[in-house]
Amino acid sequence: MGRYLPQIDGLRAVAVSAVVIDHCFGPRILVGGHIGVDIFFVISGFLITGLLVEEIDRDGRASLRDFYLRRFLRIMPALLGVSLFVVAALLAGSLVARRLDLWGELRNVLYTLASIMNWARAAGWTGGGFLGHAWSLSVEEQFYLVWPLLLNATAGRLDRRRYAMVLIGAMLALAAWRGFLAWDGASADRLYNGTDTRADGLLLGAALALSGVRRLPAILLKLWPVPLLCLAVVAVSTPWSAPLLAYGGFTLVALCAAWLVALAVDDRAPFVPWLKSPFALWIGKRSYSLYLWHYPILMIFSFAGVRSRLTDVVTVVASLVAAHLSYGLIEQPFLRLKGRFQDLWGKRARGERGVPNSAP
Repeated sequence: MGRYLPQIDGLRAVAVSAVVIDHCFGPRILVGGHIGVDIFFVISGFLITGLLVEEIDRDGRASLRDFYLRRFLRIMPALLGVSLFVVAALLAGSLVARRLDLWGELRNVLYTLASIMNWARAAGWTGGGFLGHAWSLSVEEQFYLVWPLLLNATAGRLDRRRYAMVLIGAMLALAAWRGFLAWDGASADRLYNGTDTRADGLLLGAALALSGVRRLPAILLKLWPVPLLCLAVVAVSTPWSAPLLAYGGFTLVALCAAWLVALAVDDRAPFVPWLKSPFALWIGKRSYSLYLWHYPILMIFSFAGVRSRLTDVVTVVASLVAAHLSYGLIEQPFLRLKGRFQDLWGKRARGERGVPNSAP
């Protein structure tokens, strides 16, 4: 994990494209864009665990202060920028549309910034409004809060590959728990948004990093189309197969997403050159900002009652412009600040070129 992997940014491009196409054009084109979120989860678990293990191997333990500051500087500036945009849009909209639930939407901003949007949705407090998509960020941030503590406490007690097997076992236990909740009548919102019901990908990504495998067995390499086909089938069949997602479907998607990440890291899969293409890298580097911005822009058109194919195209174009500006004016300066803090504390700086990828 001590090097930058451009193909991971390429995978981010695939993931964010699935989400954006689903939100903007589904069901006309794609209705299972949630597979993009699962890919993001695997990538995050893989990268975060790799960086933590590398630091533990080097220093004996991971610095929680450094880790949480890095996460804050990576996630919060762009998220705060989008949140301020949403607040401004809400205040402007409330002047012309009394049907806008201003206070409810402002609570959604607070749920987002407090990293509990997923539980607010799971509990039925809100549908999320302009920031409903932030549920997945909340899941990741809760993982970032707990996982470094657990890894610091336990990393020296188990062989890394055995530790990976423990995480796979935890993922299977999570799948069983989700199935039980579904059988017991839990709501779709509870099953879809709960951290305990959607952490499959994060656990598998962490297991992949702990396993240390960088070259897949020949059979898994030769079967490289399988995870792609599986994810594609789930993406187009979600409206009919949604009830099955709770009964192992999410686990299957996470397994395929982990297989995809492993293929990309191995670097021998035929699709890796495309993941390293300039277009994929351009989208992938801006994937976080693109994920943040596309949904509020889409919701503005939806709330105004002018959703159409044209406005959906405008949403995508505007989102790309907003993501590019956010990446250059917000993300990059704070990533450089993150590097300066690490230099100040005597840590090896990790930037964007020639060093490990950042998560999410």
